[in-house]
Amino acid sequence: MLLDETTPSASRAHPRAASATQKSLEIFERLGVYERIAAKGIQWSVGRTFAGKDEVYSFDLKQQSAFNLSTQPPFINIQQFYIEGYLVERIYELGNVELRWKNCVTAFRQDGEGALLTVATPAGEHQLRADYVLDAAGSHSPFRQWVGASVTAKKGDDRWCIADVRFRKHPPVERHTWIEAPFNDNRAVCGST
Repeated sequence: MLLDETTPSASRAHPRAASATQKSLEIFERLGVYERIAAKGIQWSVGRTFAGKDEVYSFDLKQQSAFNLSTQPPFINIQQFYIEGYLVERIYELGNVELRWKNCVTAFRQDGEGALLTVATPAGEHQLRADYVLDAAGSHSPFRQWVGASVTAKKGDDRWCIADVRFRKHPPVERHTWIEAPFNDNRAVCGST
């Protein structure tokens, strides 16, 4: 059973990721959604880092020895809502997972029989018993506090803009990161072409 406090299309308004890594792509292949992701996304392996106009670091993951251990590309840029949509479609195809949308876990308790969740829904609140619970709610999830887990996290104060741009003449497919971008008041910028 999967509980999600949003709806299937809610992540379109709040994108969370722009790139899938090779290990994730291997998992997506086992789940049966890799082909859809590969067809929609843009594969890349070259990354370049700039400070101002100077390139200070670059890499090509296809040249690293571990690259050949996988049949997947190092990265595919694709908006997260596409991946989520493909996964939901796959869950419906397989038919062995119950999806419950607009279900928010508001309390958690463990006992000798497993976990007891309190779940808020549009129809009201109810309790749900589970043998195991996997929390994938992100950095603001209350589960860490509920289970007493400590996390050391750093938060930056930069603001990011994620945009899709169409080119008339396509540049090389690479990931570019500026530590100090002269065109952005010397603040960080990350982009893929």
